[in-house]
Amino acid sequence: MMPPSWGPLLFVRSRRGLWWLAVLTLLSVLIGLLVPRQSVGVPFRIGILVNVTPLAAGVPAMMAGLCFQRPDPLVESFRWRLVTARALWWAAVYVVLTLATAIFVFGSTGEGAVVALRNVAILLAVATITSIALPPVWSWMVGLPVLGISMIYGTQGDAQPKAWALLQHPTESALAGAVAVVLLLTAWTLYAVKDTKAG
Repeated sequence: MMPPSWGPLLFVRSRRGLWWLAVLTLLSVLIGLLVPRQSVGVPFRIGILVNVTPLAAGVPAMMAGLCFQRPDPLVESFRWRLVTARALWWAAVYVVLTLATAIFVFGSTGEGAVVALRNVAILLAVATITSIALPPVWSWMVGLPVLGISMIYGTQGDAQPKAWALLQHPTESALAGAVAVVLLLTAWTLYAVKDTKAG
């Protein structure tokens, strides 16, 4: 029987989580280095500008389902408390991706940081819920069109975000903040209790 203290480490090894979390953290670094900070023109919409950085910052979170792979039965056969393990691992992924966004994408500038961190929360929650319905490797399939449609069509002619484009809502948006919190709590609970889909 495995010592109890090994349980969390074996769980993360089983899910192949640390590898993917490292890759997604590196992706945050690359986004911070390569994505322009100024507003850019929106494809297919002449004269419409959008700040890409808060949207791009959510890309690693959109792919976070890769950190929640299905278990290796041989590794998890020790029956450590898997609900607790999943809850702790999910929280760790959320904290790491949030810190990576805050440190590597924005650094000393706070402009757009709150929106970006909220987008990380929303897209991580969407990826988690998707990985419960689909195999985790496909967890980005819902977040990608949400992100793309929000970027291209989520802004009005006066540069104000449309009501449905939560990823572009300003810092003070109570609606976007409330949706982020509800989605986070829902995703965390579902992953801890149900686990991801085999595939």
